[in-house]
Amino acid sequence: MSADTSLSALKTFVVAALSSFLCECYKPHLN
Repeated sequence: MSADTSLSALKTFVVAALSSFLCECYKPHLN
């Protein structure tokens, strides 16, 4: 596996984790 592929996969994972984390953080404020 090339470094570009793993870097791209890592970025995707980080973005997904951050989105989920931010959603959980801001959900209480929306109610």
